Amino acid sequence: MGGKIQIRAHFAHEYGKYSIMVSRRNMSGVLMVASNITLDREVKEYEPFGEPTMRLDQDEAQMLMNQLWATGLRPINGEGNPGHLGAVGDHLKDMRMLVNHYTKGGILK
Repeated sequence: MGGKIQIRAHFAHEYGKYSIMVSRRNMSGVLMVASNITLDREVKEYEPFGEPTMRLDQDEAQMLMNQLWATGLRPINGEGNPGHLGAVGDHLKDMRMLVNHYTKGGILK
């Protein structure tokens, strides 16, 4: 087996769609790119999750998420980066403290 899977993504404005390229170096070091996905297997709607189209390890899955994030794609449920939300919460707490300090001190009335 070759190196780790590499994933690149960008928004292709000419198509109005996200483009994803999956590649990996083979044993000789040659960069190989995955071809189109072919839908060739019929399954029943109610079947449990069967054989996947591809398997990604933690780093590869993270790479896919990072690449899609870099294109501007965000979760639709409003959940973003928990660290970012925590920083916003800390900032709001600091701002409340400053407002309370300056309004009670008579500077802002």
